[in-house]
Amino acid sequence: MPVTLTNQVTITEGSTVVQDDTVTVISAVNIDFIGNTASILIQNGTMVNGAFVLDQLLSQDNFIYMDLTTGNWNDNLGHSGTADPAILTAQTNQFATSRNGGEQFLIASGIVQGTFSPWPTS
Repeated sequence: MPVTLTNQVTITEGSTVVQDDTVTVISAVNIDFIGNTASILIQNGTMVNGAFVLDQLLSQDNFIYMDLTTGNWNDNLGHSGTADPAILTAQTNQFATSRNGGEQFLIASGIVQGTFSPWPTS
């Protein structure tokens, strides 16, 4: 489920609200397992019948770049910080689980031949 925004992003033309973004979602995650980094795209929009609808007028993508070893992160809007250690551990475990599933798929589908050895989680 999306993050409900504390402060909605509203666009008005005259006195008419033409867009009212109420939620933020993670739209994409790119994990570099060799560099041990992640790039995360978040976007604002609304929910309509349980589906996320991207805003069409004010589409400001926010890209977050994270070092998965240290938890240090920054974004394209000038924010930066360090992830909470428990959250970082949960994220890296989830990414390792996804990687393991992907590599199992490679073998099971016949894309590659070999023996699967799982990547460890914390």
